[in-house]
Amino acid sequence: MSRFILSLLLILKIAWPGLAAQNEPAPIQKGILDLRECTIDENFFLKLDGEWEFYWDRFVAPEDFFATSPPLPDLYCYVPSFWSHYSINEKPLGGFGHGTYRLLILLPEGFRQTLAFEVPVFDAAYSLFLDDKFINSNGKTGTSEINSEGGYKPFVTGYRPASDTLSILFHVSNYQHRRGGFWKSMKIGDPHKIDRSSSEYALINYISLGVLLAFALFFFIFFLLFKEDKILLYFSLTLAGIFLRLISIDLYPVLLFTNISWLWLIRFEYLGSFIAFIFGMWYFYSLFPTKLFYHFSRINTVLSAIAMFIIVFFKVSIFSYTMFYFQPIITAFILFFVGTSFLHLFRSTPGKWAYFAGSIIIIIALINDILIANSRTAISNEYIIHFAIQVFVFIQAVMLIRKWIVSYQEKENLHTEIAHMNQNLENIVKKRTAQLESQNLEISKQKEKIENQNRTLQESLDFKNRFFSIIAHDLKSPIASLVQISDLTDIDMPAKDRLRIWASARDLVKSAANLIDNLLYWGRSQGNQIHYKPEQVSLPKILDETIALFIETAKQKSIKLKSSNEADIHAFIDKELMQIVFRNIISNALKFTSAGGTISMKTQVDTESSGRVILSVEDDGLGMERAVIDNLFENKEIISTAGTANEHGTGLGLRLCYDLVKINKGEMRIESTPGKGTTILLYLPAF
Repeated sequence: MSRFILSLLLILKIAWPGLAAQNEPAPIQKGILDLRECTIDENFFLKLDGEWEFYWDRFVAPEDFFATSPPLPDLYCYVPSFWSHYSINEKPLGGFGHGTYRLLILLPEGFRQTLAFEVPVFDAAYSLFLDDKFINSNGKTGTSEINSEGGYKPFVTGYRPASDTLSILFHVSNYQHRRGGFWKSMKIGDPHKIDRSSSEYALINYISLGVLLAFALFFFIFFLLFKEDKILLYFSLTLAGIFLRLISIDLYPVLLFTNISWLWLIRFEYLGSFIAFIFGMWYFYSLFPTKLFYHFSRINTVLSAIAMFIIVFFKVSIFSYTMFYFQPIITAFILFFVGTSFLHLFRSTPGKWAYFAGSIIIIIALINDILIANSRTAISNEYIIHFAIQVFVFIQAVMLIRKWIVSYQEKENLHTEIAHMNQNLENIVKKRTAQLESQNLEISKQKEKIENQNRTLQESLDFKNRFFSIIAHDLKSPIASLVQISDLTDIDMPAKDRLRIWASARDLVKSAANLIDNLLYWGRSQGNQIHYKPEQVSLPKILDETIALFIETAKQKSIKLKSSNEADIHAFIDKELMQIVFRNIISNALKFTSAGGTISMKTQVDTESSGRVILSVEDDGLGMERAVIDNLFENKEIISTAGTANEHGTGLGLRLCYDLVKINKGEMRIESTPGKGTTILLYLPAF
C-alpha cells in the first residue's frame, strides 16, 4: 500500500506542476512594482499580485494622471480579489458598480524590449490600457446595467514600453454578476516564456478535456451495454457535468467552437457544477449505500433541480446566488464522504484504498478550484480539477478492470465446478426428470379432468339459471292471464264478449303449451338428452303440415302465407325435431309481422353443395338488430320481445331452433334489417 501511495504522489508531482512549485507574488506595494534591479531575460516571468491602486465608482483615464492635480486612489487593494472584499471609510463595497485599477511598473533604465502580458477575465467587463494606449477589452464597460455588458475571454498581448515607467490601467464594471473585480492573477514576462507557458497550460487543459469527454462517453456506452449497473451511468453523467463546467471556465474552450454569449458561458458553468454534484452524489451513494446518504442525495437532487431551473430562466445577478447553496452543501458532502470512505477502510470493501485515495484527490482539487473561484489563496495558482479527474478516472478504470477480472475468474471457477457436478449429477437428473415427467403427465390428466368437470358443472348451473329464469318470468304471464280470464267467466256478459275471452284463453293455452314444449326440448338439448333419429323426410310435406297450423292465426292478423317448393325435396333429418323448428320459425314470423304483411316459405336444392337443401322463411316484419342476432348465436342471455300485436314470448324459440338445427347436422343463418323484415335460412343435409 505504501508503494501505491508513493506512486500516486509521483504522478501528482508530474501531472500538477502547480503543486510542485509556485511563483512567489511580485513585491507590489502602494500600486508600484519596482523591477529596476531585476534582470529581465528569456526566463523572466511574474504574477502581478499585490497592492494596486483602486478608484471606486469612477473611470480614470490614463491622461488624467498627467494633470496638475492627479487623482488619488480610494484605497490600495490586494489583487487578485473581488471588490466586494474591500471597504472605503469602513463601508464595505457591494458586488455591483464600476472602478479603476492601476499599477506602475518601474523598469530597468533604458529597457525597451517587448514584454508579454497574460490578461485574465474580470467580473464582468473591463478595458485595458498600457501607458495611454487602449489594448483590448472584454464585454462592454459602463456605469450602469443599461450601458454595460459582461464578457469573458482571456488573452495574451505584447507591448514595448516607451519609457522606464510602464502604467497598467483597467476600467472594470460589474452590473451583471453578484461579485465584481480583479479575481485572477495577471502575468508579465518574456514573450517566449509567456507564450510557452500559456501553450503548455492550454495543451494540458485540452488533453484533459478530451480524456474527460472520452471517459464520459466510455462509461455511458458501457452503461448502455450493462443497464443494470447504475453506477456507470452516475459516473458518466458526473464526468459530463464536470466537462460542461470546464469548457465554460478558465480558458473557455467552448469559445473555440461557437461564439456564445457571456450569459450562457456563466449558465453552462453553473449547470455543469450542479449536474456533476447531483450525479456525483448518487455515484458515491452507489459506492457506499447508507440510509442517511440516500435521503441526503434525494433532498440535494430536488434542491439542485430547483437551482438549475433558476439558472436557466433567470439572469446572472439572480442565479449566481445559487453558489451560496452549492458551496456549503458540497463542503458538507465532502466532509461526509471523507468520513464514510475513511470508515470503510476498516471494512472488507473491495478497492477501498483506491477509492479513498481517488476521492481525496478529487476533494483536494475541488477545494482548490473553489478557493480560486472565490479569489482565495489555494494549493495551486491554477485550476487543477482537470488533472484530478484524470487521476480519479484512471483509478476508476483500474478498479473496473479489476472487477471484470475477478468476475471472469469467478465465472471460470463456477464453470469448472458446474462441469464437475454435471458429470456426477447427469444420471440423477435424468432419473429425476423421468419421475417429474410422469408426475406432470398425471397432474395434467387430473387437471384436464377437473377442468372438464368444472366446465360441465358451470354449464349445468348456467342452464339451470336460464331455465328457471324463463319459467319464473315468461310462463308466469300466460298462467296469470288464464287466472284472470277464469275470474271473468263468473260474470254475466254478452255472448260476443264471452267468445272473445274464450278465444284469448285458447291462444294463451296454446302459447303456454308451446312454451312448455319448447322448454322441454330446449332443456333436453342443453343436457344432451335429445334422441336424434334422422330419416329421409319430404320437406314440402312437413312444411305444408306446419303451415296448416297457423292459417287461422295468419287470418286474424291479415298476414299472407306463401309457400314455394321445388318437387321432391328431401332432407336427412329427425322429422319431429324439425317440425318443432318449423313451428317456431313460422310462429316467430307471425309474431313480428304487422297486419297486411307477407311471409314467404321456400324449399330448394343448394346449388353450391349437392349434399344440402335449403328452407327459407322470409317476412316483411319488424326485423332484428345485429346485436340481437349475435346474442342468439353466441349463446348469451335470452331476451324476450313483444310482437306487433303485443304477443307474449320467451325469446326461446329461435335459440331452440338454432340448437335443434345443429343437432340435425344443419346450419341456421339469419339475415335481417330493422323495419324491413327478416330472412331465416336453414341448410339441411340431403342424405
